[in-house]
Amino acid sequence: MTLSRRNLLLATMLGGGILGAAPPAVSKPARSRKALANPPVAGPPSELTFGDAKPFSFDALDARAKALAAQPYQARSSAWAETLEALDFDALGRIGYRRQAALWADDRSIGAVEFFHLGRYARTPVTVHVVKAGEAREVLYRKALFDIPADNPALKLPDDLGFAGFRVLNPSASGDWIAYLGASYFRAADPFNQYGLSARGLAIDTAAEGPEEFPVFSSFWLERSPDGLIVHALLEGPSVTGS
Repeated sequence: MTLSRRNLLLATMLGGGILGAAPPAVSKPARSRKALANPPVAGPPSELTFGDAKPFSFDALDARAKALAAQPYQARSSAWAETLEALDFDALGRIGYRRQAALWADDRSIGAVEFFHLGRYARTPVTVHVVKAGEAREVLYRKALFDIPADNPALKLPDDLGFAGFRVLNPSASGDWIAYLGASYFRAADPFNQYGLSARGLAIDTAAEGPEEFPVFSSFWLERSPDGLIVHALLEGPSVTGS
């Protein structure tokens, strides 16, 4: 979907395809636009680092989702459950994303992008990619992207941890206008920077007998366009897969 502050409400009401049910599991900164055009694969602390460039299109993502729908579902998890449990509301509140490490930090139309740290309440890692000219590069988690106090449990975590999600700041950097964090949840603010309820990409068996299913956005691809921000996402769950 292509998102902007003006068309956000309509865009979030329109979804991509939800594909055939998967069989049950058998056990199963860039600091400027110039820097983004040629992103580094490594950099000093507080700068974004990126993975190798790979071809990307929504059609290819759709084909990937269809292939996953035909396979047993494999839930993502982190091997650092005990440390993530220690990252409660207060511990996470003391972790700050370094503003100079934001993606598209100089953007004054869509806004810069910052990333959320994993913790007790959002412990499923997601991958986030940047799309440009038909190629995608993964934004790599690094502890140096965050201001972390010396006594914070997050310092025990590895450098390939992954993110919990991301948020897009207002062009004035006075808060964010959309954020994706945890499972398939996302939230948006109105022109007065007031938040409504969080929305879900897909709800299954809500208020029904038996357990509720929580499909997750497992991967994102962010792409700037003349009309705004395009957020491509892969949605995965025990019974559905979607793009």
